[in-house]
Amino acid sequence: INSNNLKYKNYSNKITIGDGNENAKIFIIGESPEEENKKMKPFAGETEKLLDKMLKAINLDKKFVYKSNVVPWLIDKNKKIENIDILKCLPFIQRQIEIINPKIILLMGPIAANAILNSNLDFTNLRSKWHKYKSINLDQTIECLVTYHPTYLIQFPKEKKYAWEDLQMLQKKINEN
Repeated sequence: INSNNLKYKNYSNKITIGDGNENAKIFIIGESPEEENKKMKPFAGETEKLLDKMLKAINLDKKFVYKSNVVPWLIDKNKKIENIDILKCLPFIQRQIEIINPKIILLMGPIAANAILNSNLDFTNLRSKWHKYKSINLDQTIECLVTYHPTYLIQFPKEKKYAWEDLQMLQKKINEN
C-alpha cells in the first residue's frame, strides 16, 4: 500500500496488518481498526474479548484462525469508511486471502461483507448466508459467512442472538470439513 495516496494517512501512523495462524483454515475479516490501532493487531481490546468468547462458544480456538481488516488503519471516528478507502486497500486484503488460503472466511460487518463479496446488497440480505469468494489466483472458491462485527454487538447486545445463529452455521460448516 502506498501510504502517500491514502486519504486518512495523517490520522493514523500505524497499519494493522493481520494476526494469527498463517496456516489457518478460518480467516476472520473485520472492517477497520479502532482499539486495534494502539495494539497493532486486528480485533483488540473489548472487541477481541467478545470475539474470543464467540469463538470459544463454538469450540474454535483462536490459535486456529487468522484475523485482518479490510482497511488496515484507523479511520477518523467522525468519518465513515468511504469506497475510495476500501478500493485502495482491497488488493492488499485479497492478497492476504490468497496467501492464507483458508477454507472459510468469516466476514464481520457490512463493510467487510460488501468489500470481499463485491456486493452492494444490504447487510441484512448478506448476513446469515453462505457465499463464495473467488480469486483468479486461487484454484478453488472459499466459503464465506457474513455476521455482525463484535464492536456492533457491544453497542447493540440484543443482536447477539442473531450472531449466535451465524456462529452455529459456522460451527456446522467446520464440523462438515
